[in-house]
Amino acid sequence: SSGLYKISTQTPNGKLFVGVRPDSSPDVTGGFPVIVGPESSSAIIELRLLDGLKYEFLLYHHGGQSLGYKMNQFDKGCEVIASPGREVGEWMITQGRNPEKYRIHTIQSNLFWTVKGDSSALIVSPPEPEGGEISDWDIELQWND
Repeated sequence: SSGLYKISTQTPNGKLFVGVRPDSSPDVTGGFPVIVGPESSSAIIELRLLDGLKYEFLLYHHGGQSLGYKMNQFDKGCEVIASPGREVGEWMITQGRNPEKYRIHTIQSNLFWTVKGDSSALIVSPPEPEGGEISDWDIELQWND
């Protein structure tokens, strides 16, 4: 349901939270790359229920920037970015491999939030054939509206 959450995943480097780097500067469109890192105040994400299983994700402490994604021309992947644009990023939250864990993915193209290896970048990636690479997420309520 709508409210403020911390979203985290278990990695080889421990539990990492979705947010932005404290020192990160916006790109040409005013967007910030979204990363996983240690728990911090930038890790508060507002979830707004749009309808059914569809949500908008907003960075609570960065002017309510909406999370979307863009192609990265350097490495064929798509990065999750926080952007001030009016374009609303719509995401679906579905059950992960374990109870209490979730997967977050795009609505049309079925690209999943994923963290690969030691990288801190949050990317969206198509499901691997065996689903081995898709990250499962904890979505922990901080407070309701």
